[in-house]
Amino acid sequence: MDDAALDEYAAPGCPAGVPGTLTFASDARHNAPRGARAAGSQYIIDGLPLWVDRHVYPASWAAWPSDSAVLLDRYGIGRLALTFREHMDAAERNQPADRSPAERRALQAALIPIAGKYIARRSPDTPRLITLVGGLGTPAGTWEDRLATLRQLVDRHAGAGAGTRESTAAVHACLDIVGATLG
Repeated sequence: MDDAALDEYAAPGCPAGVPGTLTFASDARHNAPRGARAAGSQYIIDGLPLWVDRHVYPASWAAWPSDSAVLLDRYGIGRLALTFREHMDAAERNQPADRSPAERRALQAALIPIAGKYIARRSPDTPRLITLVGGLGTPAGTWEDRLATLRQLVDRHAGAGAGTRESTAAVHACLDIVGATLG
């Protein structure tokens, strides 16, 4: 983005015109290097949640990470020598946005499908994600136990007012798909 438009484009819920219904948007500046921005959003498309992370950099920093697959580049942007993860790990980060307890619960509720994806992939990082979304991590639990924990967390977060009825139903539908992968 043009350096002067960075904050405007990185605002949670921006850009307009994304397919689906926006059900959650969050300032995720702590996921970006100092001087860049990040935002996360959950959209519901055809009854399922889609999480979108946007990393917004000033045009003066433009470079593709070495592990990116560039599908369209109208400007001839160069490449970094680092992968995206290496670039992020080496960067000094922005301070996290201040969040109220209600905002933290809404973020946890919106991230449950990500934890479900970790279960479907049988990732060793699953307990960390379950803890992030408000669970105890269940490190010794079976994959089915972990999925049950996520289902309980969806209902607990919904009962506390986190998420919309549409997003709660979409997250349950997503977890149903995760459950089918465990069969």
